[in-house]
Amino acid sequence: MSIVLFTDEYQKITKGMYLVFETLGKEISNISRVTTLVNKEHWCKEELEKTSKLYKNMKFEELSYPLPSTIMNHFFSPFLKYSLFTKVFYVLGHCLNFIFLPLIIVSLIVTLKKCNTKSIISHNGGWPGSPISRWILIAAKILKVKNRCLIIHSHPAQSPRSLSLIVNTYRKLEARLVKWSATEIMTVSDSVKDVLETSVFNIPLKRIYNGISIEESVNVSITLDYSPKFPAIGFVGAVNYHKGTLFLLDGFKRINEPCELALLGPGEKSFLKILKEKSIDCKNPVHFLGFHNDVDIFLNRIDFLVVPSIAYESFGMVILEAMRQKKAVICTDFGGMKEIVVDGETGFVVRAGDEVMLADKITKLLKNKELATTMGINGYNRFKEYFSSKTMCDNYLKIINS
Repeated sequence: MSIVLFTDEYQKITKGMYLVFETLGKEISNISRVTTLVNKEHWCKEELEKTSKLYKNMKFEELSYPLPSTIMNHFFSPFLKYSLFTKVFYVLGHCLNFIFLPLIIVSLIVTLKKCNTKSIISHNGGWPGSPISRWILIAAKILKVKNRCLIIHSHPAQSPRSLSLIVNTYRKLEARLVKWSATEIMTVSDSVKDVLETSVFNIPLKRIYNGISIEESVNVSITLDYSPKFPAIGFVGAVNYHKGTLFLLDGFKRINEPCELALLGPGEKSFLKILKEKSIDCKNPVHFLGFHNDVDIFLNRIDFLVVPSIAYESFGMVILEAMRQKKAVICTDFGGMKEIVVDGETGFVVRAGDEVMLADKITKLLKNKELATTMGINGYNRFKEYFSSKTMCDNYLKIINS
């Protein structure tokens, strides 16, 4: 019998949820058989398959077929750049998925039987997120799998105003199906937990903090073309509006101390153009490094990390990665980040969007290297106590075995 971990992702943005998924698989494989199951289009499946071969008790599987909506969107992809078509195909895609739902459930049942499933932990990127992460719990219930857990990693997405009636009705139906099919609904921070309890499920949920390995995994074959010449302030994540990059640059403009800002992560060309134009007015250099597979290499070269998110930041995995390297962290008070960073002890928590406060805290760390070092050590100790992969795994297994 095997514990099945399932996730489905379609876009290569950041590796936050994938990192949790892979780390949990590794930890569980130390004490039990585990199967990592992903959708056919998962952007990181090759990496996960390679990882599975390194662990005796870990097996890799992928679903046999894509969703009907995925096939349709692929076929009509040239039209999806137009807003009207996007909305039409959004509705048509969900209708197609529901029409084929019985066949999808049968396919999932076959896959779970093949995996010899004892328990299933399904990772959902947000709410409602991808339907397979919820429908696989229906298949597991039909198979009488004892433990059927859904982990929701992010805050609920806002409904498009023009489709609010349709979308809200669909989401209410999905919430009822989840409550019927899941034995446990969990999330990764108290911030997300509070929102989901009050606005989606109306029942108590469990919160388990994410965790990563205490030891870094060094990939000597990967290099990074970045060597800072001044004290380096780092940013890691998707370079977009919600991650607070405009707000970060507004704060960085106010910095007079010699330093440099480096942003590691992918971004849309049009938005990057806006940021690069804005960076011209900064007194200190700004580097846009793009996507990179090994965040640890980057974190090793910076002095401290800034996570300036103003929306959709349920946890902040990169904060743990920075704490593991004994780096101080400045984050905003949005979402679950303030549950990780202790203000004044492991870094600073600033008001989301307050560029003056952000600039003040950055300046404090630039002027006081001893403070930054002390906060980094405090962060490392807090990480080991509350956010290690073993602690995360133990908390999930307690629920499965209870």
